[in-house]
Amino acid sequence: MLIRVPKTQTIVSRGPVGLPTMRAAQAVSQFNGVYLRPNSGNSESVPASGPYSASPDIWFAGTTPIANFQQVLATDSSYATSSSNNIYSGQTNLIYVRGKNGATVNKTNTVQLYYAPSGIINSPSQWQSNVIKTDLGQTQGHINNLATNTVGVCDATFVWTNVTPPPPGSDHYCLFAQFNDANNSNPFPSVDTALDMGSLIMNNLGWGWRNTSMIAATPTWQYTEPLSIPVDYPTTNAYSIFISPTGYVGWDAEFYASRPDSADNPIRLGRTKVTQDGVLLGVSSAVLEPGYQALMTVNMYSPNGSKPPAGARVPMSVNYVASAPAQLREAVARNLIDAEFMFRLRRHCPEVFDIGPQAWIIQGTYNWETVSR
Repeated sequence: MLIRVPKTQTIVSRGPVGLPTMRAAQAVSQFNGVYLRPNSGNSESVPASGPYSASPDIWFAGTTPIANFQQVLATDSSYATSSSNNIYSGQTNLIYVRGKNGATVNKTNTVQLYYAPSGIINSPSQWQSNVIKTDLGQTQGHINNLATNTVGVCDATFVWTNVTPPPPGSDHYCLFAQFNDANNSNPFPSVDTALDMGSLIMNNLGWGWRNTSMIAATPTWQYTEPLSIPVDYPTTNAYSIFISPTGYVGWDAEFYASRPDSADNPIRLGRTKVTQDGVLLGVSSAVLEPGYQALMTVNMYSPNGSKPPAGARVPMSVNYVASAPAQLREAVARNLIDAEFMFRLRRHCPEVFDIGPQAWIIQGTYNWETVSR
């Protein structure tokens, strides 16, 4: 039977329905505070434009510290550039954070850094507890009394130690930097809705987001230990820093400090083959001032992926280099000369004896040793 549809019930096909016309264009304003750019093409304007996870103000330095980083990274030429995205797995990675003051008054801010496995959406609840500390073991650094329209660099070096590969389903990490002040005007965000997340990314330039590229450079094992010179020592002096691996013949060894020495020279032993037990490998002279502090990282690389034998050890020692005649006489008078160490030093590092009479006075040691399982 044929059914006729009344004209009043005719079905009409419609195309896409447009949104109502906006009454006014979205307002653009300037961020009133110290800000991080979401990408190199943005400044302090909010809402910001994408990409939103490429902040050039989170600076990855790899394993090599930047001398005078607070001055170097604040120059106009540096501010116009960005570091690589590289983060090295298994290593101690050094990270710096900078910002520019978009307020009309001087600003003082705390700086904190967090990490999270990669994801298209990264809610703050996922990374609130993933704090990257400074090389002094603090959870934050500072940008102090930053003048308006001026670039400032956080006074702390952030160190991400022994970075492990991200968990399954993720191929890199995302890092997030936070600026805050004594009034907690930029607290850790409470993101309860999708609109909250959009506002955090587009409007709150007190937060910066930087994606990483993971580079495989994983040592077989690593240890980190702080190096500090007492603040009440009267003078700046030269120190030697050595490791002497035992049980690691055929392995590669390296170490580095999170900061240059007080003369802005890197404290670093490049990757070196261990040719015999007890060989001294290291830096014969690092100039360190009272109050100097850094984090030392030692990496050991197996030639075939094997683990070290039980009892293998990698002691690190720091020695004061006494060269003034009065100091040498006092060292002898106080029975401070380690003849066995001096003999090993002459055998393994003969070049250090070419600059005149010196004595190496032990200041401290740290020993990492494997145990039986």
